[in-house]
Amino acid sequence: MNSAPHTNQPRPQDKELAQAIARELKLPLAAMRAVIGGLAHAESASLPILIEGLLNELDRLDHGIGGLVELSTPHEMHPIQCTVGEVIRAAQGALPSKRKEQVLVALEGAQTRIVVDAVELERCLSSLLFDATTGTKEPVLLHSFIDGSQLEVTIIGGKHDSATTIDQAVTIQELSRLGAEVSTLDSMEHAITISLPLAEEPS
Repeated sequence: MNSAPHTNQPRPQDKELAQAIARELKLPLAAMRAVIGGLAHAESASLPILIEGLLNELDRLDHGIGGLVELSTPHEMHPIQCTVGEVIRAAQGALPSKRKEQVLVALEGAQTRIVVDAVELERCLSSLLFDATTGTKEPVLLHSFIDGSQLEVTIIGGKHDSATTIDQAVTIQELSRLGAEVSTLDSMEHAITISLPLAEEPS
């Protein structure tokens, strides 16, 4: 009698997540090690650039660890009434100062009231903005508008890496839990769009 095959081989999504975890931890650590190793022999004029690079890698490491924390302890949803503008401004404000200055915001429907877990939507948008501003000093555009019964938020620009990071995977998962659909466009310019149904306000 043939029994069902049993395997301990990891699932493809588990392997992808493990690879993302390795990248999130190894890359910034390797970069910081290289910077610190060169400090002793660096000319004084180059120190501000080296320190800025070190701080950028610390931000990146902190961002990746935040994704791991979110993955290990999923957020418990608490929908509240808020406006589109409040959530988006808070998401931009949560970025490190230099990244915050890179983000150009165009708000349509800013005063539209929605019912959503504002804390988690803010975290997700801030995470996507962080990823978009990683490795580039070019401006990134965040545009929101109301399309019928949908809130559309599009983030355009930034340096795009085709490899999935931990935080990207967690963010897309969390947006799905919020009831949003996520689509990406990789052509001349990278873009990601979040479509979130506008829930009716509780009576």
